[in-house]
Amino acid sequence: TDLDITSQAETICFTLSRPIVRSRIENLRINMQAVANLLYAPLTPNLTGKPGKNFQRTLTNVQDPDSYNIRIDEQLSLKDAFWSRFTHITSPRDVPGIFGQTNLNSYNAHQYAITWNHTFGPTSVLSVQFGRNYGFSTNPTLLSASVSQALIQAGHYANSFECSFLKGPRNCYFNAVNFSDPGDITSFLEGSSPAVVADIWEWKGNFTKTHGRHSFSMGADFNTNGFQQTFNTNSLSFSAAQTANSPVKGAGGAGFASFLLGVPSGDTYRNEFETEHGGWVDGFYFQDQWRITDRLTVNLGARYDITFDPFYGRPADGNVPIGNWDLNSGNYVLQSSAASCVSTGNTPPCIPTPDGSLPAHVVVSPDGRFWHNSYDNIQPRVGIAYRLTHRTVLRGAYGRFFDNWAAVIQMAQNQQGTWPRADQFILAFDRFCRKSLARRQCGTEFDRL
Repeated sequence: TDLDITSQAETICFTLSRPIVRSRIENLRINMQAVANLLYAPLTPNLTGKPGKNFQRTLTNVQDPDSYNIRIDEQLSLKDAFWSRFTHITSPRDVPGIFGQTNLNSYNAHQYAITWNHTFGPTSVLSVQFGRNYGFSTNPTLLSASVSQALIQAGHYANSFECSFLKGPRNCYFNAVNFSDPGDITSFLEGSSPAVVADIWEWKGNFTKTHGRHSFSMGADFNTNGFQQTFNTNSLSFSAAQTANSPVKGAGGAGFASFLLGVPSGDTYRNEFETEHGGWVDGFYFQDQWRITDRLTVNLGARYDITFDPFYGRPADGNVPIGNWDLNSGNYVLQSSAASCVSTGNTPPCIPTPDGSLPAHVVVSPDGRFWHNSYDNIQPRVGIAYRLTHRTVLRGAYGRFFDNWAAVIQMAQNQQGTWPRADQFILAFDRFCRKSLARRQCGTEFDRL
């Protein structure tokens, strides 16, 4: 006989005051009813004074930042001066959750700089600088290990689905429960994504020389540009569509009912170690401040900046092979090729041919890049100052500028997790119904995996 999923879903009370109704559907690959009893049953309903809400708890977030800095200034001689700075900040934050999870956010960063100034004579000065900028953040959202394992076992999750995470605080995380429809029950996520958010080394030099009515300035700076982050998350989504019997979107069904029946609408899985290498941002400039007359001064100069876009991954980390569609050629371009799946035991990244040869319309980037460097960032500078009177000066200027830092780190990450890698995927399970002679069968593509 047909099973009217919608009518059954209506018997499930979304207030926590009633026991969770067990479904008549059995032998599911995942047992969300057992998960619900462990995760949601301990939450006792209370009066919130808000329509449609039956649970409220006040929790205290604690943030305890500390920072300090050290500075040294020293006049070494009549011609040499030295200064240095060191700044450090740590900002731990404890964000508890209603399910008993801990979210121990922490941000640690430091900067230091050293400058040496040397005066050659009354007309020449040299300044050399070195700097470092580093920032690291952690934000794990974790249940206790015993509770997490109990939820994994209650839900009958496969170890390959829940316990294959690398380089995080744990190998196993309880799969997140995400309700995407407005007004549905509270979602929950367990996972971590520690990151080196800033990793920059800088070298810089400036030289000034005065000659007659000219004051020449020139210099250069060289900056590395690095990044590193680990993603350990896995999230099953549930929506009303999976338990609706109406073709009209938003009519019927409930996300929590889909959850109890173990019928997800999608899954997002990330088990990645993202790194980058080879990133640099370099610049050069020259300027002439020319005092043509006692009233007229002209500044003429130019700056040239170049960004060497970083490569995604590092060979030592084993995460270099990724791919990207080239819509101009119709080919799928690999940053770097990978070994044959035969030699890796079908462990990605690998190429699914016996000898590792690439399938048709799959090529390797000749320079190992998806994003190519720009070499035309020439920026002229022109300025004029004219003294009309002893109290009035007329000024005008023109300059061209490029932002060589924005989005560079992110652009290198945009293809992370793509084939031939398999450490990230986003699946949407379309609802399907098919009729047979015996009965109507409804489910999702998830049932076919």
